[in-house]
Amino acid sequence: MLLPEPDTPVTSVNVPSGNLTFTRDVDIDVFLVGGGGSGSIVYGGAGGGGGSGYTKSASTSIVKNTSYSIVIGAGGAGLSETYSGSGNNGGASSAFSFSAAGGFGGSG
Repeated sequence: MLLPEPDTPVTSVNVPSGNLTFTRDVDIDVFLVGGGGSGSIVYGGAGGGGGSGYTKSASTSIVKNTSYSIVIGAGGAGLSETYSGSGNNGGASSAFSFSAAGGFGGSG
């Protein structure tokens, strides 16, 4: 994915996992969110909700024509309704040497 050419203002860009290349040197603000955890299932009662993903805010300088790896953390896998147990943790998101941990799966 390439961002717009110089002199084109960009206020927000949402990108999928993959590589991102900028066509100019630029200072950016980064906001990352880890994937949320899935809820638990308990027979005969209510299960616990999964935790939200952690967040990370940062600023960094970007070098043009450099490829930056972007990883978007997946939400925790849901449980089968025939299963009783704790939820699954969400995945971490990372970009530009920063990361945000995923949320914990629910329990109880």
